[in-house]
Amino acid sequence: MNKIVLAAALRLLPYKIQTKAISKALNFLLLPAHTKPLTDKYLSIGLTDPNKQWLFIKSSAGFEGVALRDNIDMANTVSINVALATVIASRDKNCLTNAIKSRDIAVDGSTESTMALYRAIDAIKQSQLDSLSRHFFAFLKMKDTTPPRLNLETVTLMDVKTSADVDFLRDEAIRLEATDLNMAYKLMELAHNARPSGPLIKEKLEEYRIKLQ
Repeated sequence: MNKIVLAAALRLLPYKIQTKAISKALNFLLLPAHTKPLTDKYLSIGLTDPNKQWLFIKSSAGFEGVALRDNIDMANTVSINVALATVIASRDKNCLTNAIKSRDIAVDGSTESTMALYRAIDAIKQSQLDSLSRHFFAFLKMKDTTPPRLNLETVTLMDVKTSADVDFLRDEAIRLEATDLNMAYKLMELAHNARPSGPLIKEKLEEYRIKLQ
């Protein structure tokens, strides 16, 4: 994802459209059961680079963007402050978790509010992040040029977290089968371990095994 392009989009899009899009993202990512303690509280989200801020109110219906104001009750507000580069990296759940632990994503507020937000973020699944990323690029009418999340040279079963990851490994194995059968076998074996019942994966894995004998 190009940080410069994204920063430019944030400058050009009206605040109301930005808050509407972020509200949808928050309501998609954060489960109501975890965010219930935030009801009737404000959520302030700030980008430290570039300097941007959005304000939301949490109701029983979810998060809704509101106009920025100077007189909000800070005792009734939980804030998130983060650099744009960290947001981009946090498309990966492991990076998101590490950013929270290191306070690269800084969450501040009352103990009840911050703990509720931590639980909500911890419950986010990689599949949600992947889906949100696809919708984001469709919204901006941009092509995602970010390298694949899985490195074919170093990928292990622990890296395979979603159905899309399995599909990616399977498709890459098929792409490589004519030029690098050993790598194709390795990737298809990982896909099989992650999805043992996949018929095409089982068929291809057996085909590669016979060829490598």
